[in-house]
Amino acid sequence: MELLVDIIIIITFNFIFLWIFSFLKIPSIIGLFLAGFLIGPFGLKIIKNYETIEIVSEIGIILLLFTIGLEFSLKDLEKQKKDFFILGSLQIIFSILLSIIIFLNFYNLIESLIIGFMISLSSTAIILKILQDENQISSPYGKISVLILIFQDLVAIIYVMIIPFLTKLNNLNYFINFDINFLLSLFIKIVIFIISFYLMYKHIIPFLLYQIVRLKNKDLFVLSIITFCFLIAFGTYKLGLSLALGAFLAGLLISETPFSSETINNIVPFKIIFTSIFFTSIGMMVNLDFFITNYHWLKIIFSSVLFIITKFIVIFFIILIFHKNIRISMITSMYLSQIGEFSLIVLKLAYDQNLIDDATNQILLSSSILTMLLTPLIANYSHKITYKTTEILNSIYKFDLKEQTISINEKLKDHIIIVGFGINGRNVAKAAKIVDIPYIIIEMNIKTVLNEQKKGESIVYGDATNIHLLEQIGIRDAKLLVIVINDFKTTDHIIQIARKLNPNLHMIARTRYVAEVPQLYKSGANDVIPEEFETSIQIFRKILEHYNYSFPEIQFFIEELRISGYEILRRES
Repeated sequence: MELLVDIIIIITFNFIFLWIFSFLKIPSIIGLFLAGFLIGPFGLKIIKNYETIEIVSEIGIILLLFTIGLEFSLKDLEKQKKDFFILGSLQIIFSILLSIIIFLNFYNLIESLIIGFMISLSSTAIILKILQDENQISSPYGKISVLILIFQDLVAIIYVMIIPFLTKLNNLNYFINFDINFLLSLFIKIVIFIISFYLMYKHIIPFLLYQIVRLKNKDLFVLSIITFCFLIAFGTYKLGLSLALGAFLAGLLISETPFSSETINNIVPFKIIFTSIFFTSIGMMVNLDFFITNYHWLKIIFSSVLFIITKFIVIFFIILIFHKNIRISMITSMYLSQIGEFSLIVLKLAYDQNLIDDATNQILLSSSILTMLLTPLIANYSHKITYKTTEILNSIYKFDLKEQTISINEKLKDHIIIVGFGINGRNVAKAAKIVDIPYIIIEMNIKTVLNEQKKGESIVYGDATNIHLLEQIGIRDAKLLVIVINDFKTTDHIIQIARKLNPNLHMIARTRYVAEVPQLYKSGANDVIPEEFETSIQIFRKILEHYNYSFPEIQFFIEELRISGYEILRRES
């Protein structure tokens, strides 16, 4: 009964804070943190049984990562495996090395190493929640963030296994024996994990879900999904991996089946409740008394800033080297600049092994939580900071097309500028070529650019938010701008810049969700095509054809649906 009362109190306070913060237009995660601090053991002490709440909050992490796994794809991971291994491993290695170099000035070697472990891990739950809320998981920086976060979660288990042995580093014989046993144990677990995952991916999960769906029992379907999620999470936990990683993999397995959409619809209500409890539980850990006594607040703020700067520098330069894009590098590094929830587990293990003292433990704990609290604010302003920074850099180092391997023989006029060369960008270029309309493409994937340039394609490498690049490719003389990238915020910014450079330019933008349509129109787009409702419209077209409506009648209905930003479909009435 006591647990039930505590959960009711948490949900009630979360509801009140989120309501208030929605009116103030402040990120909801901050409201959950503050609600947790207020009702927690260091606030008004309304919730006293923190350990039990922590167990319940673990369910929130499991369901959050499960839904992320459902939205992700093994095929996407396969396409980006180089980013996954290279960016992930380099970020871990250099975070630890740089942390040791910096923090050896304040702590001993073991403590500096533990801080390096902590700094190398970001908050999977917080970042994925922010990316989900902003519909930015499929954006370039969203994809890179997800890949790095998954790699970090895999590495976190190695930290957990290493820490108990750090106290015995002075005993050389023990360390040598440990190293062999550790590697053997790790190898066996990896083999079991890979075989199990392959069997579930290829045979077990698709077969079981198909048999369950055939029974046409919705309750059984929902229960089976929850069962799969927790059983797989528990299985990875028994192998020494994290519950959260297991939950993500469970979602990944189901994402490859035809039942992923139905699964998401049924899981989301549970996820919202439990993830709110998780974020509230982090707020409960803030000890304000320790913060304000003996000038600890100075050390905590200093440590937090140092953590964020160290993490930012490492991730920024690694992504910049491999992706050669300042904007993506800056946004990703700001999103991932906090200390993660798994870092708190690493810290607790180190404290239990007496590797750090009480005061250091509290400073590191408070600093880590402070970086988490700052994350929504940093993420919220990351785009504005990035655009201002890149604008200044672009004005200093003006873009010159001559540096690229493409040569434009004649000055373009009344041409189309295509931003993005994915499937949609390729189709637009192909159509323009068929009807002999001049065009030029802007693409940020350097490999794609070099390959297409060899084929004679009119394509340049660069960032479409760069004013000087847009001027070089003749935006003032262009007739049409077509934006087909998978990044709403960048699309919005490009539209605003392009409208200032050419008030008469006709702009067509593609976006994923209909909720994003009004903002793009407000920024200056002439036409916005949301994937979300275009699919519905094509289905509607087929329905009308099936009922033998004439072509003019079908066209009339379609135009009515599209008019005023799809308002007919968006209205409840």
